[in-house]
Amino acid sequence: MNNSTLVIIKNHIVVKNQQWELCDYFEKADFRITSAKRIFLDFEFYKEFYINLISFPFYEKLCSTYSSGDVIILNIMHNNAIIKVREFIGPTDPKLAEEFHVRFLYGENITLNAVHASENDKDYLREINLIKLYESRLCKSTLKD
Repeated sequence: MNNSTLVIIKNHIVVKNQQWELCDYFEKADFRITSAKRIFLDFEFYKEFYINLISFPFYEKLCSTYSSGDVIILNIMHNNAIIKVREFIGPTDPKLAEEFHVRFLYGENITLNAVHASENDKDYLREINLIKLYESRLCKSTLKD
């Protein structure tokens, strides 16, 4: 049972400048945000991040959509964080969410559904490591320039 989880506020929320309102919504529900970082994650990053969806016809469009702007990466703390956050954000499709779910309030459709949240401990570790690797590559690239 992990007390920490990853949440990515998707770029369509950042474009509308709703990211801090969304963070407040998490905090009012007793989730503790221990870090927040604005970052651009490119197409190649998302191809690896969503590798489990590669066989679906929407895979390329998904990666392209998400790599079109900055996101906010949150580390959230709570007892049993992964399960509690998943319950709080609601189903992937905002149309199926209840009125208090993040995706009902901020999501537009199944792709622009406001947030990504790790599904389990294994995914959490994999996703955090992918982000760290991406940031490491960015840093090395910047140092070479």
